[in-house]
Amino acid sequence: MMGHLFSRVLYALTALMLGIPAAAHADDATDRMIVAIQALGHKVPEPSVLGPACDGDALCVAKFIQGQIGAGAILVPSVDAESADLSPKTRAWRRSLPALTAVETMDDGTLYLRFTRFDVGALVDAIDAIAPPPTKVMLDLRDVSPGESLDSMRRLAAAFIGAQGRAFQVTYPSGRSVDWVVLKPRRTVSALSISIILTADADGTATVFAALLRKYKGAQILGAGPVGTQYARARVPVTHGWSLLVPQSTLGMPGIDLTNGLVPDGPIPESAKR
Repeated sequence: MMGHLFSRVLYALTALMLGIPAAAHADDATDRMIVAIQALGHKVPEPSVLGPACDGDALCVAKFIQGQIGAGAILVPSVDAESADLSPKTRAWRRSLPALTAVETMDDGTLYLRFTRFDVGALVDAIDAIAPPPTKVMLDLRDVSPGESLDSMRRLAAAFIGAQGRAFQVTYPSGRSVDWVVLKPRRTVSALSISIILTADADGTATVFAALLRKYKGAQILGAGPVGTQYARARVPVTHGWSLLVPQSTLGMPGIDLTNGLVPDGPIPESAKR
């Protein structure tokens, strides 16, 4: 299948160079998908090549790009039925949804927080609403989606770990690497015990967050088997019901190998399972 697809792409490239008329062109949504992936720094053929090679089939184009990018690129079902054509207003509305979808005090006094995105303001509000302040906090990151801001992540991390120089590295598809620091927070959280729930396919941004809190605060990472990935990925709409998770960058930390994720310190407790 993939060999046949490469042959079709090669034919389309040859036809383009020779001026041979192309077959059906990809629709606008497919064009936008290709352009979005190119904007992330990945070198993939132009829409005028991939579209005709796949007869305008967006899934065919996505599978070819997935194979070309390789590690870190995943074709996944999309929970957003209309994700390929969301209006700016709809996107803004979705970003306004709560950063915390669960704030509960567990039987042992642990404050359980379920995040959908990294939001230090939501964390502070949740803790301020409890008196006395909790000494044990459980951060559930299972609902944090790919594409979350690295800056938002490090600001949330700073509330727990304070300022840290050269905390992690970001390597872009171009090969350029940048060291990131964690800046001094406006507010700190003084929890004596921190645990973090991660999934096996957690995005690299969530993985680095967990690794930072484990390194600097002794946080316990909870999950089944190796959890997390080294890739910070963007969710690129493909077609109705499908998205392609595309690496925006590869993340690393001094002295910590994230290639195969993180080994958890224990399982997810029954009280936090769902």
